[in-house]
Amino acid sequence: MASLTNWTVQSGDTTTTTSALFDWRTQPSFAHRSAPGVYTTTFTAPPLAAGKRYFLDLGQVYFTAEVRLNDQPAGKLLWAPYQLDITSLLKSGANTLEVRVTPTRRNEFVAEGMRGNPAYKQFKGARNSLLPAGLVGPVVLKSR
Repeated sequence: MASLTNWTVQSGDTTTTTSALFDWRTQPSFAHRSAPGVYTTTFTAPPLAAGKRYFLDLGQVYFTAEVRLNDQPAGKLLWAPYQLDITSLLKSGANTLEVRVTPTRRNEFVAEGMRGNPAYKQFKGARNSLLPAGLVGPVVLKSR
């Protein structure tokens, strides 16, 4: 079992490089975003054992995730558990993982309401009602 760390996160024109995953509500530059977040990381897999299956567990995700491993589609996940069998795509040595997370649009609506946009007036006083967003993890590679 290995935890995957050192992620680059991009949503729209905002990018951050971090060693830890986070709920978007905790980062001002991400708190009101509704554009998909693209998470990328590289990791080294040990020699793969014949007959073993390898799984990617994304942990907590808000709300949907589309996964690519080594530039190949691995699957789309809509609800928990956010786990995929990646045996056919995983290789010994260096691997590149990309997870595209589509968050709720509500947090962007709250920002529009706070800015006084009349189309979003019902969200004007909702500053403290942001919903969780993003890939929170922990992201773990498992075998069995």
